[in-house]
Amino acid sequence: MLDFDQTLGWKALEDRLAATDNPRHRKLIQTVIDHAKAESGGDLDGLMDTLVAEPQYHFWGPRGDSGPKGQDDVRAYYEAYINSGGAILSS
Repeated sequence: MLDFDQTLGWKALEDRLAATDNPRHRKLIQTVIDHAKAESGGDLDGLMDTLVAEPQYHFWGPRGDSGPKGQDDVRAYYEAYINSGGAILSS
């Protein structure tokens, strides 16, 4: 298990959010913060709330794109990720 401060992933973004006036930029930055916190905490519903209606993940490899597509596949991807302990980076 990796041992590091997961909050570092969003602290810089929170600083940037505080210094940002553009409403569209603020919304995008807040969505990334919310996504990182949900992923770190294993909050599947919170994670899914940060995605577009029909997410398209692209994981490129020798056989092309193998990423999950659509709400059901992406949710299954994150369920497996969380259930495997992948969302827990330190204790």
